[in-house]
Amino acid sequence: AKIILLDCDSYDASNLTRQCLGSLADVGEPKVDVAARNLAAHNLRSVVETHHLDAMVSWPEVVALARQCTVVFNGIDIGPMWDFCVNSLCKELGIPYVASQSFDWRLEVEFFSGNPACVCEWCGDASTPDAWTKNLAHHFGCSSAALPALESRFLAFVEEAGREAWKLDVQT
Repeated sequence: AKIILLDCDSYDASNLTRQCLGSLADVGEPKVDVAARNLAAHNLRSVVETHHLDAMVSWPEVVALARQCTVVFNGIDIGPMWDFCVNSLCKELGIPYVASQSFDWRLEVEFFSGNPACVCEWCGDASTPDAWTKNLAHHFGCSSAALPALESRFLAFVEEAGREAWKLDVQT
């Protein structure tokens, strides 16, 4: 009954080849407002709520919005670390997670149940801890030996001023 849209970006002409809810007339407008307006033209019953915010800076708000959801669709193009965080949040909250991306005129969509007992995007193909490490390293484009450095970079990112919210306990 309710669709929550979250994005901090505005439409650019380069978006028009891969985003179907906007047109040339929408260039410069916030993506969430354009999407809401165009969804309303085809919507019979759902309430569309928009949040024009930077999800990385406003993580506590992302968590609060996720708690209202029955499923999370992640199409935000920030990168693998973001995907990992959203996937982890959904798994912690037991919310199904749908990840999608478009690249080179292809669309990829993956579904994960959110059930803590089931595999997720990050451990789906891993049968051993070593296999999981290799999969994670491959996804982030580095060798397994580089993962400790990647972890250090992520922890430094979390520690930066203004990012204390990333330490947010999902139960609060």
